[in-house]
Amino acid sequence: MFLNKFKIFFNQKIIYWGFLMTLVLNIYIWYLIYKFIDFSREFHVLHYNSYFGIDLLASPLKLLNIPFIGIVILVLNLILAYVFFIFKPGFKILSYFLVLVSFFINLELIIYLLGIIAMEY
Repeated sequence: MFLNKFKIFFNQKIIYWGFLMTLVLNIYIWYLIYKFIDFSREFHVLHYNSYFGIDLLASPLKLLNIPFIGIVILVLNLILAYVFFIFKPGFKILSYFLVLVSFFINLELIIYLLGIIAMEY
C-alpha cells in the first residue's frame, strides 16, 4: 500500500524531475567542496560584507554544513510534499511547490559556495 502511493507520488513529472535535479545540484555542491576547498588551511572566508569586507572566518569543516543544509531541506520538503500529495489531494500544487523550492534553495547554496570559492582564489 505504502509503496503504491510512493510510486504514484514519484510518477508526477514535476516531483520526479525536481527531486532528481535537486539531488544533482547537491552532488555538485559536494564536488565543488572536494575540488576547491583546501582543508589543510586553518581558516576560510565564510561571509563577505560590502561595507566591512570579510567579517566571518571559520574552520573549513564549517563549509560542510552547506551541502548538509541542502540535503536536510530536500528531505523535509519531500516528506511534506508526500504528505500533502497523498493525504490532502486538494493541495497537490503545494507538493509541487515544495519540491521546486528545494531545487531553488540548493541553487542558492551553489551560488553562495561559488562566492566563497571566488573570494579564496
